[in-house]
Amino acid sequence: MRAATIALGLLTLGAAAVAQTPGPLAADQTGATAAGTTFTAPAAWSVLPMASVVQIIAPDDSLRVAIVDVGPANDAPAAIDVALACYGPRWSPALRAIGPASARNGWDERQTAIYQPSPDAKLAAQAIALRKSTAWTVVLIERATAAAGNRLSAADRIARSLHPPRAVAPTPGGCTTNR
Repeated sequence: MRAATIALGLLTLGAAAVAQTPGPLAADQTGATAAGTTFTAPAAWSVLPMASVVQIIAPDDSLRVAIVDVGPANDAPAAIDVALACYGPRWSPALRAIGPASARNGWDERQTAIYQPSPDAKLAAQAIALRKSTAWTVVLIERATAAAGNRLSAADRIARSLHPPRAVAPTPGGCTTNR
């Protein structure tokens, strides 16, 4: 059985299905993005909804996971570009590599992008683009290079828990920027 899930992604369509929880989560919580993508947010992490993105933030702020339901896009790089524009000015590293990964949990396609941050930023960055039918969901992971292994494990659990909406209806592409 699937682990608990929490709402993270917001489109221009409206707010997430689960209300914002102030402060750290008491336990893993369930929810879905506005488009219906489901996932798990770990206990003790905080949820920060923004215009088109909701972030899950580690207790010490050493790691952030943002999930964006992009909608239709030509391919994974195009979906990631839209998601990065939605995420706003926090994300600026250069792309180092992108490649396919095994699709699972009901997704039709999965691509992973690794970014090369500037040496003085002390951040590592990754994007995971997931496609179901013509709709894309992108997970942006940003972490301090010194982030502990347990934080990375929690981020991996969040990414692995993503499931597409049960019925994928055509949705408009784009998002509201968070600038």
